[in-house]
Amino acid sequence: MMLNNLSLSNATEKHSKLLLIEDNPGDARLVEILLEESDFKNYTLINHITLTEGMAAIEKEDFDVVMLDLSLPDSRGFETLQQLIKRFPDVNVIVMTGFSDKMLGLNAVKAGAQDFLMKGGFDADMLSKTLRYSIERKNVLRKLAESQRARELAEESAKLKEEFIAGISHEMRTPMNAIYGMSNLLVNTSLNEEQQGYIQSIRQSSEVLLGVINDILEISTLQNGKMEFEEKDFDLDEILTNLVNVMQYKKNEKILDFILDVEDKLPRKVKGDKLRLNQILFNIVGNAVKFTDSGFVRIRVSRHKQDTPSVEDKMVYRFAIEDSGIGIPADKLEHIFEAFTRVRTKERLFEGTGLGLAIVKNLVSQQGGKIWAESTIGKGTTVFFDLPLVPNTAASTAIHETQEPTIPYRKADATRTFELLLVEDHKINQVVARKTLEKEFPNIRLVIANHGKEAIEILEKQKFDLILMDIQMPIMDGNETTEYIRKNMPEVVSPILAMTAHAYISKDNIFKSYGFDDFVLKPFEPEQLFSKIHEYLDKSLVLGN
Repeated sequence: MMLNNLSLSNATEKHSKLLLIEDNPGDARLVEILLEESDFKNYTLINHITLTEGMAAIEKEDFDVVMLDLSLPDSRGFETLQQLIKRFPDVNVIVMTGFSDKMLGLNAVKAGAQDFLMKGGFDADMLSKTLRYSIERKNVLRKLAESQRARELAEESAKLKEEFIAGISHEMRTPMNAIYGMSNLLVNTSLNEEQQGYIQSIRQSSEVLLGVINDILEISTLQNGKMEFEEKDFDLDEILTNLVNVMQYKKNEKILDFILDVEDKLPRKVKGDKLRLNQILFNIVGNAVKFTDSGFVRIRVSRHKQDTPSVEDKMVYRFAIEDSGIGIPADKLEHIFEAFTRVRTKERLFEGTGLGLAIVKNLVSQQGGKIWAESTIGKGTTVFFDLPLVPNTAASTAIHETQEPTIPYRKADATRTFELLLVEDHKINQVVARKTLEKEFPNIRLVIANHGKEAIEILEKQKFDLILMDIQMPIMDGNETTEYIRKNMPEVVSPILAMTAHAYISKDNIFKSYGFDDFVLKPFEPEQLFSKIHEYLDKSLVLGN
């Protein structure tokens, strides 16, 4: 039986579909009368007399409330509710019990019913309130479930995106390591001028592609909100000097003057994220050099005069990178910090992903700073950014004394003899690593393992001064292998350096949790690899390993 009740006064109330599973005609009629007398309007009531018929109806359509009698011709007692909930776990059930069965009603709620009503113990007002509460509770639970599912989908999507980009990064970096490594080997052989030009073109193209991969990976990390910032002591002068030195080879390709202008009384010893400040400066200064063929690039650093005091003992440092380059049109200036924005002129399209300044803006803003630019076509551009840093006014040269000294790259001592285990599955990368190492270290004794399991078998028989471990390998990967060695092979005290194409390895020092001492990112610069090898061989000598 179906009963419709519509009221203009309750037209704004959502229409509700009610299912009553009740075999007693008198009890069913009483529910109908009380509903008609109540302020619960705009509903459709359907009555079935058996559990089988009721469940068949639920199969066909969605009901806002199911009012269930526990004594039916085909089911009696608590089993009636259990059957219904087992088959339809999300159904919104109000149990109808006898006047003396209050405990049964309470147990029914514990078992999954939304509420219970005792026959003969409720009036129209109570029925209306119980229905409204039950429907509202169902709606809230539905919204919570949808919200939870949306969060889970977003998290799953972010995880899949991160895994996909990390995988793409690895798949692109691995062959690039072979290209870059082979070109490094080839450039040191006897080549004529034309061949030298070809090799330089290969190397430069590899660097451009590597920059694209790094930008894509970095913007993904920032968008996922997974970037964490360090608060460590560092020397601002050291960063700026290193910046000028690194950019030296780029500016030498053009007619450029580099000008460094730092406010005299500005505290140089500060606390903040040295790596991220480096990244910001390299990106902006790199752009200034890219878009300036002649003239100058000036880096100014000063204290930003604020009307309000800095919070948490932080001082706002203002950086200004000025160039005499091509300039940016006024209508394009506000868009340069947006992702995938690239500079185009009639004469040329500049290389890059258009992600660099978008990454910089994220890095600055997530540290509580701000960034903007001013520009004039044909005269140049100035990019400003304010960054809060904690000045360490009490710091002195003692900071440098407590830090581990940086071991610079030096030409290998031909008499230095050591044993090195290289764990690498990629055949061409094996050749690149072996040739590069043997050329630099003539007395090296190098052993190659194709995967982690093979490395463990070799380490059970032989000792090494240093281990270079690839991360992504078949059979047993580098993380699993290193963790196994550190936990189960205490006799192996050799430093283990991760050699990986996964650019995110440095994030939060996760690699150290597996037992790695350090890492070298593919494609590697030979000098960086050599410096790491010298550093850890020297440490082993000091420790007596």
